[in-house]
Amino acid sequence: MTVRIMRFTKLLLGLGLAACAWPLSGQNARQEIYADPDKAGGVYYAYTYDNPARTPAPEGYEPFYISHYGRHGSRWLLRASEYTEVLETFGKAAREGALSEFGQDVLRRVERACSDGEGRAGDLTPLGAEQHYGIAERMFESYPEVFRGNARVDAQSTVVVRCVLSMAAFCDQLRRMNPELEITRTANNRTTRYLNFFSTAANPGPAPEYLNLLKSESWIEAEGFRESRMHPERLMARLFAGGKVPADIDQRELMQQLWALTVNEQDTRSGITFRDLFTPDELYAVWECVNYRFYHQRGPGALNRGYALRYATALLEEIIARADSALVRGVPAADLRFGHDGNLMPLTCLMAFDGCTAEVSDPGLIADAWRDYRISPMAANIQMIFYRKEGTADILVRILHNEHEMYLPLASARPPYYKWDDLRAFYHRRIAEAKGTAAEPPSAGSRSITGSRASDPGGPTYPTKGRGLYKASLSRSALHYSYSPIFRSALKTRPLRVDKEIVITWASDNREFSSEKSSRKNPSCNNSISAAVSSSACLRIWVNPPFA
Repeated sequence: MTVRIMRFTKLLLGLGLAACAWPLSGQNARQEIYADPDKAGGVYYAYTYDNPARTPAPEGYEPFYISHYGRHGSRWLLRASEYTEVLETFGKAAREGALSEFGQDVLRRVERACSDGEGRAGDLTPLGAEQHYGIAERMFESYPEVFRGNARVDAQSTVVVRCVLSMAAFCDQLRRMNPELEITRTANNRTTRYLNFFSTAANPGPAPEYLNLLKSESWIEAEGFRESRMHPERLMARLFAGGKVPADIDQRELMQQLWALTVNEQDTRSGITFRDLFTPDELYAVWECVNYRFYHQRGPGALNRGYALRYATALLEEIIARADSALVRGVPAADLRFGHDGNLMPLTCLMAFDGCTAEVSDPGLIADAWRDYRISPMAANIQMIFYRKEGTADILVRILHNEHEMYLPLASARPPYYKWDDLRAFYHRRIAEAKGTAAEPPSAGSRSITGSRASDPGGPTYPTKGRGLYKASLSRSALHYSYSPIFRSALKTRPLRVDKEIVITWASDNREFSSEKSSRKNPSCNNSISAAVSSSACLRIWVNPPFA
């Protein structure tokens, strides 16, 4: 009962924060997308400045330093295959005479879109540069004190060209407004190490189980989420002659490929539209599936088991360190960073932004609690503006997310202005929590256990996430481990067909305080064992006899 109440409280809190993030909207995700179909693009949503209200700084306080992280601006589709695969599908269907008259018209549009995107996959579009011109101009005009004279501006980017060009556009605009600025620009694997912390080229490598979550779609298919949302039958009936879809076509995959071409037009301004292919419900359904994936891969979703936030700590630590360095110098300055949506998403959660932290177990509630087009549209950005008052030691910080003021779960006499000492301490706690609770092996699926004996105190040890219900289940070849407040549904295991015994020992400060066993003599356990943990602990598991 207690666990259920906690979950419900977290859900209400998450939904409440989501509602606070955009108070003027008052709409759920479906209503927002119906009103503005471009938002169905999710991370392809072209950045829109809506002139949000700003709270004046407390009397006497003046800005002197800005710390910034920005996603690159609008781009063409990420991979060349996103153009070639859909073109090949339609081309093959045309050669086989399988396309309807409408499908043939769509083919001609696909050919034009692929021609427009040829050799440009992942590249910054002209609109992408314009977005950064605009953000830089508004930053300069809002905080001229930071950019006066020969103020120092240090800009860093990942090595990806669209990020480098976004950095160039931003810095060029600042220099146009003040040619005396001292601007340095850097892009290499050292900056990528924290700016794009999921990059395996720049980092030793995220955990294999997390990389699998990023690369594979099997977990989505297994959960049946796409099947429950995406219904391509009406669209396919229009595209193919007699409504007969060739057997080798994955209908949902083709639907999503056409969705990508549809939503990307707002970024390319190609004039090639596919909007007439989709009903509002269909556009929303594809967006919901993509949003669901990002929520679990890059956000607070349970399936990433804390890895996303853990890796984001490197960036937040760098932000804090450079801010502290700027405070020591005390001269006007700005640190600018340019990266990717997949890095900005977990960073907003780690920084506890409105609408970015909701932990939701019901898949049907994710869309209203966490919306990717709000969190990381093209050219999404975070700005930390530092203020000081002559004659005082206090440093105040105001944070903007996509140029909207953020109200944090942190006490302040003058929100959204927060004392830097308080904010720094708050983020250090968030960092420690993310590092301490991020999942270590085992993986989200299963883990083979070898060479352990029931009497062996050196069995595999895994950190727990503190209070809650833990469960281990034995199949023929693997032991499965889950933390039930995160993994809501029970793990599916095969019947136990060998004489195995699971021993789970809960240890705190190297002192065992409970243990339980499951074996053929205790069939009521259903090949699993559960234990309640009242505090932080370590979980030690072994199997007797050992697996071969």
